Amino acid sequence: MKYRKKKLKLGGYPYTAARVKARRALLLTKEDYMKMSKMGLNEIIRFLEEREYKNEIDNLSSHYKGMELINIALNENLANTVNKLIDISTKESQLLVKNYSMKWVIANLKIVIRSRNSDLVKKSIIPVEPTTYEFCMELIKKDVNEFSREISKITKINEESFKKMHENNDIISMENEMDKAYLNSLVTLRNSLDRGVLKNFYTFLVELIDIRNIIKLKSIDMPKETIETFVTTKSKLAKQLIDENLENGIKTLKESKYGSFTEGIAEDLSDLSQLENNIEKYLMQYSFKLLHLKPLSVAPIFGYLLAKEIEVRNLKLIVNAKAMQLSDEFVEKHLITGD
Repeated sequence: MKYRKKKLKLGGYPYTAARVKARRALLLTKEDYMKMSKMGLNEIIRFLEEREYKNEIDNLSSHYKGMELINIALNENLANTVNKLIDISTKESQLLVKNYSMKWVIANLKIVIRSRNSDLVKKSIIPVEPTTYEFCMELIKKDVNEFSREISKITKINEESFKKMHENNDIISMENEMDKAYLNSLVTLRNSLDRGVLKNFYTFLVELIDIRNIIKLKSIDMPKETIETFVTTKSKLAKQLIDENLENGIKTLKESKYGSFTEGIAEDLSDLSQLENNIEKYLMQYSFKLLHLKPLSVAPIFGYLLAKEIEVRNLKLIVNAKAMQLSDEFVEKHLITGD
């Protein structure tokens, strides 16, 4: 995705802000989440039907039940929210929403690459434009030339190089190129923003994705030269983490301004999922700050998108924890709220 080099001017958006304010009032609260943690699956479905999820649940209930119904309905509701925000936004705020929503577009394309299975597409993707169910299912059927062309249109990855990766069935390289394309788009947009809370958010977002990728790649013994190709910020911290082994990298991270991200990481470093969870929680909580800024600016619009993402994440946490018979304490610990 390419953006103009001149600064992006973000003004007031009274119509969009008013629409978003009305939707913000419908977001679930911590009290709602705690009530749901005491319910069975059928009760949760009924509870969500009385909220913003009624249309998706009603449309899907003839084909899906229980957890499957809830998860697909949540995916559809999030996508509908994103697509609606894009539709009602003005040019500048639409650019921000589209840019951030590329995370789901990229994830959907990865599912298509890995599955080539239309049933899995329906159950797994978050159908954000342009990667709707129909688009993804059609993409599955395309030959390598058409497939590569469509991917290039969306991600701006070189069509010929992607085609070669596809022909070699090099799934890892295809996914890596998509991740880099997304990160580059984030950096480009961040650089186009004037100073302020949104620029700070994008700076955090890019740097934290870099930290997550470096630690993850270190954990699977990826060579330093390969890891460097994934890093976009070139910050002092990122360079330190690349140069050190995994154990020392965690120590360096612990001593940095992001030291809280190392909380809960196993001493033997066998499971780094807690690091990803801590980073996600940090970014999500930042969104609540955006919700309370100038009411007619783009910040609350963008903040609402992030808050909706948090809500869907929390609901999936509750449902999946219930299916795995995890404790209420586990749920409460991992919930992200604005408290």
